[in-house]
Amino acid sequence: IIDNDGGNACASYLFYTDPNLESVDMSNLEEVHGGSALEYAFAGCPKLKTMRFDKLNKIGLAEGSSGYSYYEFRYAFQNSGVESLYFPALDSNSFTDNEPFTNMLAGVTGCVVHFPSNLESVIGSWSDVVNGFGGTNTTVLFDLPATEN
Repeated sequence: IIDNDGGNACASYLFYTDPNLESVDMSNLEEVHGGSALEYAFAGCPKLKTMRFDKLNKIGLAEGSSGYSYYEFRYAFQNSGVESLYFPALDSNSFTDNEPFTNMLAGVTGCVVHFPSNLESVIGSWSDVVNGFGGTNTTVLFDLPATEN
């Protein structure tokens, strides 16, 4: 869990502009809470090609928190070398806001972002999704196994 008890930017700039970062194991990350939680976390990392968030199922406010959470992944991969992102565990109850991915791929060209098939009706019309998360020639696919019936 990445959480700053309802606060902001708890893991922002985590690996910011690391020229040698090739992989990050986020396979057990289940929840991301707090505004700008991963803002710029992987930005400017040219060798980072693939990121998988295999268990990530909650993005936004933590249960019992008050206030508003937003921009959790804003600029997270800006100007990085990322080519593929996977979010296989998200479902229709995963979000407490509709702005978690704002400009996540700014400065990135040709990234493919994968979501479960059932999320197309949930997030497919979000402006961030429609606009390719701020990237150029972004492909958004709802090609992963459904997480709900």
